Amino acid sequence: MTRPARGEVWLVALAHERERLIHEAPLAAATPAILPAPEPMEQRRITEADWKIWKRLHAVALERFCQKILKDAARLETGEGSAHERYIKLYQLVTRRDRKLGDIFDGPSRSDAIFRIAAALQARVLTLDEIAEFSEETRNAIEFLSGVSKP
Repeated sequence: MTRPARGEVWLVALAHERERLIHEAPLAAATPAILPAPEPMEQRRITEADWKIWKRLHAVALERFCQKILKDAARLETGEGSAHERYIKLYQLVTRRDRKLGDIFDGPSRSDAIFRIAAALQARVLTLDEIAEFSEETRNAIEFLSGVSKP
């Protein structure tokens, strides 16, 4: 078994935790927002058409993610505390967000695209309207992993 690349560990853990919760939850507690996984997530690869959509949306989501970081950093410039305290907060912000950026955007491949798309949806850098562009099978998997679905 190959070891997950940097940043993929939390994505795999998220999928396993969601599957565990679904299997352990009583059937009466099941809600329409939780979709059963049609096949193990580790074996799922997106179609070529969905891959092309993700390649396009990847750039859009990356730009949004970076814009959010820059806005948060700008707030620290005039925030409370000494310059050194604000610098420490800025450093911590960039360190946390850099890890998340790597988890979502570094080394895109078809084999882990669904995990990364779900993470981008959770980070609110993709919209449900954009997710609607994917095939139904891919949308279901993304909604299952992210816990986000159309109302």
